[in-house]
Amino acid sequence: MNTIFIGESSPLPSSKTASTLVFYDWSGPLNRDRWLELCVDFFSLLGSTANAVSYRQGDSATRKSSINSLAKVIKKPDIQSVEVHELEPPYGDFNSFRVYAGFNIRGRKRTAIFSHNSSHIDIDLFCSLTQKFSQAAVITYGHGFLRPISRGPVMFAYDLSYSSDNPAISDPTEELEMNLWRQERLDMIVQNKRAPFRHLHGFLRDIYQINILTIEHLQSEVSGKKLVDWIESGIGRGYLQEVACRVWVWVLPAKDIVTVRGALADCGLLISKLPNYE
Repeated sequence: MNTIFIGESSPLPSSKTASTLVFYDWSGPLNRDRWLELCVDFFSLLGSTANAVSYRQGDSATRKSSINSLAKVIKKPDIQSVEVHELEPPYGDFNSFRVYAGFNIRGRKRTAIFSHNSSHIDIDLFCSLTQKFSQAAVITYGHGFLRPISRGPVMFAYDLSYSSDNPAISDPTEELEMNLWRQERLDMIVQNKRAPFRHLHGFLRDIYQINILTIEHLQSEVSGKKLVDWIESGIGRGYLQEVACRVWVWVLPAKDIVTVRGALADCGLLISKLPNYE
């Protein structure tokens, strides 16, 4: 397998938003070779050339690596995280990127992200990424969204605050919602308390334009119906597409998110939202 990112980069159109796909807490080990193949494909499809790699092994500090060494890096024992970027000039800000792929594994808490500078979500790309990621891990839940770059789309996917130190973009409501999601996945080691992880049992973080679901989610009840039947029986509820064995992508137009969110929040299915959310 050729693991070198080659060719001239074709800069993506300038955008103030990033289109991001995230997978959470897959079951079983991550096939790192498959992840690397997918990473290479992702950059290639976007005409992008990766120019920065960083990784963490065990409890060590973050280290930098070369693109050509990535295949060796992912085979290191106890790899906790890997991040691959095409950084924008002057190349020193890891939050300023054209294309990003990375994963982080810490106990039960597992996150894999694919993000790129874009003004819209490419549904076909995200469905393809989901299908291919299913060959690297047993998917349990995920979602795809557009988010202003200034509000840290990758940080949001990693459950990290983007605005605590910047009152100009601080959003107290979202900070509370992020904390609810963070608590859902944070095992309290000292208190010997395991986090709920309800998203593995039919609950969702929130409603997004792309929602990656399993049979457990589709069997959840909404207004007296299974979610799958509720989606298919109403107007303005998007559509489902099975992209892998027992994995579906629920595509929802942005204009319908508020209404659908309200219905699912009132049923108590949204971890980060309270009933009667508006």
